[in-house]
Formats: sequence, structure tokens, C-alpha cells
Amino acid sequence: MGFLADTPKPPYDAVIFSSIKREYDEEYEQTAERITVSCWDSMDAIKRWKDRAAKQKGKSAWNEAYAVRMTRTEPQRMFVSKGAED
Repeated sequence: MGFLADTPKPPYDAVIFSSIKREYDEEYEQTAERITVSCWDSMDAIKRWKDRAAKQKGKSAWNEAYAVRMTRTEPQRMFVSKGAED
């Protein structure tokens, strides 16, 4: 099922990023299309993860404000219509 995100087996931890953008920036668009919610095996893995370049650029150029929220994801539900699995 390639169109859905591959995530660790629940329960797993997730980082959710939300922000208020300054203005349109093509470089941000290229980065943001790959980042919405990131999923991790543990909170320790989240703490070890760092993307300093994107974080610094986000503070200085892309965002007026942002929040990073960490959460535990419990069992999930999915729906896939017949034929969509191909």
C-alpha cells in the first residue's frame, strides 16, 4: 500500500509541526512537501533527531511562529477501497 505513510507499529510517538508562514518561499515549499507529521519508535529517538539547518531556517526566514508537539499514537484504523491497493 504505497500511497499511505509507512509508520512504526502502534503504539509509536509522533512529532506534529504547525506554523504561521511569513510569505511564499519556494525553498520552504520544497522542504514542507516532505514534512507534516514524523513518526518515531520512541521519545528517545525523537530527542536524538535533529535537522539543525531546517530548524534554523524555519526560525529566521519561513515562520512568524511555530509549535512542535509530541504525542503518543495508539492503535490506528484504516480504510482502503477495493482496487486502491494496487
